[in-house]
Amino acid sequence: MRTRARLAAGIMGVALLVPSAAPAGAAAPDDKPVGTWSGTVSTGDGQIAVKMGLTGNGKLCLIAPPPGPNGGTEGSGTWKSTGKNKFRFQLTERYYGPGKKLTGSLRATHNANQRGSKFTSTGTATFYDASGHELGSGDVASDMKRTSNSANC
Repeated sequence: MRTRARLAAGIMGVALLVPSAAPAGAAAPDDKPVGTWSGTVSTGDGQIAVKMGLTGNGKLCLIAPPPGPNGGTEGSGTWKSTGKNKFRFQLTERYYGPGKKLTGSLRATHNANQRGSKFTSTGTATFYDASGHELGSGDVASDMKRTSNSANC
């Protein structure tokens, strides 16, 4: 149960770190996932609010404050189209404790279906300790809405 709670917390934190590569003011076509997205990620333990960016060149970033002296989270990844209104994204989120010491990480892969300014996805997330040993994994799902046509990566 503790691993699930950490997994849920990690998944939520990851979504908060997304940066953007699209030029300011650039409009994203409705059928492309480029932009800043906000929503929720669901796990077996509940839901977590997330914010992420997807750039025109396949970059994913979690939007969150950078880790400070007391710790924090950062995350990044990639995305690619897998068909009309479909895409796949992968990300790694890293967790830091005091002194910016790595305490663990999360790796997730999602398959998404986009409809205009919304997308839903399902996938799997795996949580690791600071040494890279697997602590657990689980199913994840997201429900996201585009808040901007540019990513803040």
